[in-house]
Amino acid sequence: MQKARIFLFMLLLGMAVGGHTQANQRNKVFVGKWEISIADSPEIKFITNLVRKKGRLTGELTDTRNPAAPKLPITRVEEKGNSMSIFYTSAEKKELTIDLTKVDADNLKGTMYTFDASAKRIK
Repeated sequence: MQKARIFLFMLLLGMAVGGHTQANQRNKVFVGKWEISIADSPEIKFITNLVRKKGRLTGELTDTRNPAAPKLPITRVEEKGNSMSIFYTSAEKKELTIDLTKVDADNLKGTMYTFDASAKRIK
């Protein structure tokens, strides 16, 4: 009976550690520095460093055409599996959304309204 308890305890401990590791990997998919490009637009490119604070992604967007311009704060990020939506307020005070889906560890593809968008991890 004692061996069964030890076995059960070890099994539950292993499942808990394995689940925690998988959750950490999921949480790291979008964390990091990215260059976001909006195709067929007047060469819109943003640089952002997505960080996780209190369990949520946050950051700022820097316009590469004018790095001296004020950074655009990301108001929220919604994550769903391998996809995320970045919400931010434009310089014209309009809320805009960039929807991106993971292609591989260093590339994302998606849309910003009717425009194609892509993101490449900066290493």
